[in-house]
Amino acid sequence: MVATNRLDALLNEYKGNIFEYLTCQFVARYYGVEKVFLENLTEDMLSILEQQESYLRNYFPYLLKELPKLADLTAKEIKKYLGEKSICKVSLLGKVLANQQNSHLKETDFILEEDNGQIYPVSLKISKSGAYVNSKSAGLKTFFLKYFSLFSCEQIQQQFNEFCDYHYEEMAIAMHAEADIEYEQGFKNWVCCGMEVLPGQLEEQYRHYLLDYYAKVNAQLLKLLKELYDKDQKIFAECLKALIGFSYAEIIQVTAFYKLKDGVFDHHWVHIVKNEELKVLDFKMRKNNFDILLHHLALQIRVKPMNTFTAKAFKINCAVKYNSTST
Repeated sequence: MVATNRLDALLNEYKGNIFEYLTCQFVARYYGVEKVFLENLTEDMLSILEQQESYLRNYFPYLLKELPKLADLTAKEIKKYLGEKSICKVSLLGKVLANQQNSHLKETDFILEEDNGQIYPVSLKISKSGAYVNSKSAGLKTFFLKYFSLFSCEQIQQQFNEFCDYHYEEMAIAMHAEADIEYEQGFKNWVCCGMEVLPGQLEEQYRHYLLDYYAKVNAQLLKLLKELYDKDQKIFAECLKALIGFSYAEIIQVTAFYKLKDGVFDHHWVHIVKNEELKVLDFKMRKNNFDILLHHLALQIRVKPMNTFTAKAFKINCAVKYNSTST
């Protein structure tokens, strides 16, 4: 199970990186600056791309046939979206370079630049049709302070943290009792006894305690978000922008969707979204996650561990699903 998840994560990472490169190359080609684009790629970046391409060629060869088709379509849609812009440079950032940029560009995958210096940062994703697309991974203990700073959230953040800590210990005590292990604060003895620390590997007799913890934290998170929503709906909607991927107001979000059938992208299309005013329509609660419904998309929020559940390092995962991905 864990090995499969890791392989899936590796495939998605490599697929995404190759797709970004191919899309940039096609964009540069359509603007007549492909030679400059290729010359500006660093040796390190080329080496990484070559290794990832080799992996796909060995294990998922169909992707090397299908990704260029989708990248070509995506590049055409980007050019169509920008209209008559005089793009003179296309720069692929990659994850490492992006993290070295100014914080507002960390969500940027590549940049288009005009002769006059005007830049157009692009966030590019590839996703199966109908899937939620990850948009933000936020720290649980600073979530309100960082993303809802337009409100006064110190008290709410403290209340949320205390709630999470209390129920985390409650979960730990219950799991130790179930396993007949002497309890000390946290999961120290649990780890010493060689018990499983990864959520996906937990036996059912212990796993339901973790799922109950998720459910309690998600319910409390939704309750506190609704309190902010009731205070000021417009400000609340403005705060959501960073969670759906608009930490930087000028960024252009591009998502390429596809349906896979017999190793072929049977149907694919591109969805481009710009920063605009949001309006919250409703909240939809499930046991382990919830949606904030907006007029054109659903923002899904759920709590999950950074890695192992035995460390108090949990995150709030945000993902979006567009109401109509074919337009």
